[in-house]
Amino acid sequence: MSGSVSRTLALTAVTVGLAACGGGRPSGEAAKSPSQIAQDAAAATKSLRSFRLEGTLTDSQGFARVSAEVAGPGRIHLALRRASSAFEVITSGAETYLKASRSYWAALPGLTSSQVGNLSDRWVKLPTSQDPGLKAGAARATSIGVEVGCWAARSRGLSLAGTGSVAGRAAVIVANDGSAPGSAPGKVYVASSGPPWPLRAIVTGPRQPGGTGACAEESSKQTSDITVSAFNQPIHLAPPAGAIDLLSIAH
Repeated sequence: MSGSVSRTLALTAVTVGLAACGGGRPSGEAAKSPSQIAQDAAAATKSLRSFRLEGTLTDSQGFARVSAEVAGPGRIHLALRRASSAFEVITSGAETYLKASRSYWAALPGLTSSQVGNLSDRWVKLPTSQDPGLKAGAARATSIGVEVGCWAARSRGLSLAGTGSVAGRAAVIVANDGSAPGSAPGKVYVASSGPPWPLRAIVTGPRQPGGTGACAEESSKQTSDITVSAFNQPIHLAPPAGAIDLLSIAH
């Protein structure tokens, strides 16, 4: 079970950072090359500790809405909802909390119908350390700087695609043709004044396999449209009341 959750956490992080991604004389970020803009965004996100994101994605399981609050390294409240299933995850320190629909639990192997009924639509907790992949997935999902750094490093295929705005904030748009190893076609909206935060990331086609180290990616047919906000604003994550121990109820 925890492996499934960790893959979702990691997927969310990739969606945010790797979308791979006018009138008068351009100034600020808009006056720079696409590679410089990407590098500036990567440098800015090194100081990013908390943020919110929301948007949509489509993968092999179909369409989904996703939202997340990141309160710091390894601390995240993630929600993903599909027509067929839904779940929420809160990871904060030693404990991880999960609330999922019946269809989510029923799709996991090894659970009896009675266990599925007991787990459905209830907050359950498990040790974050139970599966190394769970802890690693949470760390990746909450470190947008890693993902934006990987996007910036894939400079091949980047181009300027004009200007726009996200929630009223002016942005310069950097497009990607998806030709570099590990990248996907799409575009990233980067704030054109103030800190060059990545405000919106769009993936429009399959991701290429390849890359090295933390930037290595498998081929993916996922598409997505994610916006990021509340940069370095206080976000409080609290354990849900009445959570039950997953290890006791699942045996």
